[in-house]
Amino acid sequence: MTHPITTHIQTHQSYLKTYAHRLTQNQEEANDLFQDTCLNAWRFQDKYEEGTNVKAWLTKIMRNQFVNDYWKKKLEKGRVDLDTEWLGDNGPSQEVSMGDFSDEITTSLAALNPATRSVVLMVCVMGYSYEETAAITGTTLGTIRSKLFHGKKKLSASLKEKYAV
Repeated sequence: MTHPITTHIQTHQSYLKTYAHRLTQNQEEANDLFQDTCLNAWRFQDKYEEGTNVKAWLTKIMRNQFVNDYWKKKLEKGRVDLDTEWLGDNGPSQEVSMGDFSDEITTSLAALNPATRSVVLMVCVMGYSYEETAAITGTTLGTIRSKLFHGKKKLSASLKEKYAV
């Protein structure tokens, strides 16, 4: 008999892998993030309340793992080189089902700090509401609005700079 957590992960595997790739912008790191998310889902399965939004619960686990990994790398290296950490050598994968971003958008997204990028992706690309994003990230609606406002502002400025005539 398959365990309920395994079934939930299998059901949302494509979504989770896509989200991991959008966060990391690197296929190898995305695979690691997906595996860590699965392990954490197993480890914390007693925290999941049956009947609640399992996709949001798994997304929250993945986002938390991503942010924790980012800060761990930053502490280990002293700083993170965004060009290599977030863009990687591979760039966006053709397998990503949310559509491909242009190189300019990918670069601009990569320049955002991880927490802001996560919020921008969740709301603007994945279609989560502000309330869902706040619940997943464990922050307030005000924080989500602020991160989204500042993230969009930085993306807009970056893209205007790239396309200045």
